[in-house]
Amino acid sequence: MFKIQKLLSFLERVNLKSSSEQGLVGTAVKDLESGSYEESVSRSLQDGLEKLALNKQISQEGIELLSNLKRKEYSSNYGLASMTWFN
Repeated sequence: MFKIQKLLSFLERVNLKSSSEQGLVGTAVKDLESGSYEESVSRSLQDGLEKLALNKQISQEGIELLSNLKRKEYSSNYGLASMTWFN
C-alpha cells in the first residue's frame, strides 16, 4: 500500500503541458485509486510514454517523467532479487 501511495502522490503532482501525456498520467492516477497493482500501472504509463517517444511526440517534461519512472529503487528490490538466487 505504501508504494501505491508513493507513486500516486508523485503522479498527482505531475502537470504536463501535452494533453496526450497528461491523459496517460490521469489514467494511471485513476487506476491506482481503483486499487490496481502499482507495478502494472507504472509499466503501462511507461509503455504509453515510450510510444509517444518513438513517434517523436513527447515533450522534454515527458522524457523526464519517463526517466523518473524507469529509475529503479534498488534498496527495495534487492531483497526480492536475492531471494530468487537461492531457490
